[in-house]
Amino acid sequence: MSKIPYVSKLSSAYDMARVTNTLSLLMCSGVPMTDSLNIVSDSIMDINLKKAILESEKQIKEGKSLSAAFGLHPKEIPNMLVRITKVGEKSGKIDHVLAELGQYYDEQVDYMLKTLSDLVEPALMLLVGLVVAALVISIISPIYGIVGSFSGG
Repeated sequence: MSKIPYVSKLSSAYDMARVTNTLSLLMCSGVPMTDSLNIVSDSIMDINLKKAILESEKQIKEGKSLSAAFGLHPKEIPNMLVRITKVGEKSGKIDHVLAELGQYYDEQVDYMLKTLSDLVEPALMLLVGLVVAALVISIISPIYGIVGSFSGG
């Protein structure tokens, strides 16, 4: 299902919202960064992103910053997350910055879901209309046949 273009984008945005919100909450609660990343990796659907998060945890244990560790995975972790994480590290407000970014991703997911439902709704209405038309025809056709046999007889 992750091969479908729109669903892939939606899934990615959902995972990023999950990563940023969970990481922000854990860091705000005083959970160490490495433990936070380990917990976050358990909540992610995308296998590649999960691997990137776990590899980032190893990089942090070796002394790299979170933004530097995230920056090593440009395919899985968006550049915007890397840059904003770097700003949060420099300002000392990384938990707040991640919370704001999580809110952005939440809004993006909501918008994408609304757009998807707006696209699917007309197709479903058409499908229901066709089913109702088929039912009406299948019920009325035999009635016309019976009425025709009485009047033609």
